[in-house]
Amino acid sequence: VELADALGREAKAADAAEDTNAALQFRYRLADLKETRLLDKEGALGMYEEILAIRSDHEEALTRVEALVQKDPLNGRAAEALAKAYELNGSWAKLAGMIELRAGMQPDSDERKRLFLILAEIREKRLQNPEVAFLALSKAFRVDPSDAAVRAEMERLGELSEHHEELASLYEEEFDRLPTASSIQVALTLGKIYEERLAEPDMAIRYFEKARELSEDANAVALPALDRLYRATEKWTELAHVLELEAKAEQSADEKAALLFRLGQLCEERLNDPQ
Repeated sequence: VELADALGREAKAADAAEDTNAALQFRYRLADLKETRLLDKEGALGMYEEILAIRSDHEEALTRVEALVQKDPLNGRAAEALAKAYELNGSWAKLAGMIELRAGMQPDSDERKRLFLILAEIREKRLQNPEVAFLALSKAFRVDPSDAAVRAEMERLGELSEHHEELASLYEEEFDRLPTASSIQVALTLGKIYEERLAEPDMAIRYFEKARELSEDANAVALPALDRLYRATEKWTELAHVLELEAKAEQSADEKAALLFRLGQLCEERLNDPQ
């Protein structure tokens, strides 16, 4: 304890003399003493925080705080001190690694999602790697599939990194966990991915029809898509049903007449049903 007091006085004297190097040296010796001899982990961390606030790239202090976070990823105080230093140093890869470690150990779902979102932002904007940013967002999505903002970001990055198949798989795996309002939108998105990106019309049909089953509100998007898909796959009976629904919903007299004309042609030429 006497040595600790002496080191504290020496650090203050160095501060007064504006001798930064000496002040850092005394603080580090005091932090080491607290951590290894006095078993004062919080007191040691406080000293490391002071050191890193003065010199964010202090190698010894960084190494000690990194060890604290490795030992206990849920140590929020140590993680925050390390994060501040990494940001000041531009050590974005190290910051991403620490956040990923903490997220993986975090039992609270809201905090876990928050960490994965921060990780995704760092990977995309600081590390210029949208592919691994997409992976972080997919983990945030699995934590909370109902979060529309997370889904929007995941879809944006999925498009940017061309992870169309991975995005479709994620949505299919978590589909049953979605609330109804979200499942309608996800079904429409899956239909669009399968039609426009993966060239799988049968799967696209499946999900556009699923959206219609969930709510008539999906018809405005689903029916025109099904019109295209049933024509492309030459499923004439199903197309006739869609044309009937489109005509019924159409408010414009001219558009309604055009749809009914198409329906009549289809019945006569493909279904052998002039009625």
